[in-house]
Amino acid sequence: MARLVQVPVTPGDTFRGGSVVRLAGIGRAKYTTGIRLGTSHGRGWKGLLAERWRHSEGDLGEVQPRDTEVIVLLRGRLHVRRRGDGWLQHHNAIPGTTWLCPAGIHEDMIHLYGEVEERVLNRIGGAWRKTEDLIECWREDGSHEVWIGVLWGSNEANDYFLESHGIATPDEFVKLVYSEEERKAIAWQLPNRPIRASELSDRIVAPAAVEAVIGRELDLSGVNKTKRVNPDDWPERRPCDIK
Repeated sequence: MARLVQVPVTPGDTFRGGSVVRLAGIGRAKYTTGIRLGTSHGRGWKGLLAERWRHSEGDLGEVQPRDTEVIVLLRGRLHVRRRGDGWLQHHNAIPGTTWLCPAGIHEDMIHLYGEVEERVLNRIGGAWRKTEDLIECWREDGSHEVWIGVLWGSNEANDYFLESHGIATPDEFVKLVYSEEERKAIAWQLPNRPIRASELSDRIVAPAAVEAVIGRELDLSGVNKTKRVNPDDWPERRPCDIK
């Protein structure tokens, strides 16, 4: 099962970087209606911060995340309306609904039409954060499309909330970046655990693997979807102004 988020990436937006090792998070600047129930802070985790929150109905703060956030609803049923970087989304959320908040994409508005009884929030660094930095640099040369999917597998070792809430923990994530101007794409499949940025090249997959996860065909003109791209075809842009 996968839930899909398309993130429009265009030149000219501001990005606010953050520490890969120490993920401080946004906290109450964004989650104005929430009460934090627990945190992994102090456990010595590197590249990953997990928190549990409860929210009342209302508007969340307008922010620009400096770390990528993956949020899974554990308890509660409600309608959510949000707008990020000019894209409007509204949907009904049930336990298991997953939201992605990419680093650097401004969140213009999030309104909760109901109570979030409990959710878990993961802030990801390491290899995932490296992909965010690469994309931020690449888009200085033009617009790119970014497609992201969530993969639930058979790893029961990380299903911490399955018995208590009936919700499995995502095992992996996929991300694809497409440049229509250069007619090329690069894709990764990353596990839901901290891995080093230096491992990113080993996680490259063919675009077809991303399509299989998200369950739809992508319009990638000029791209061989069955071929795993050479990372040298997507060099890290230097210099790059990440602020």
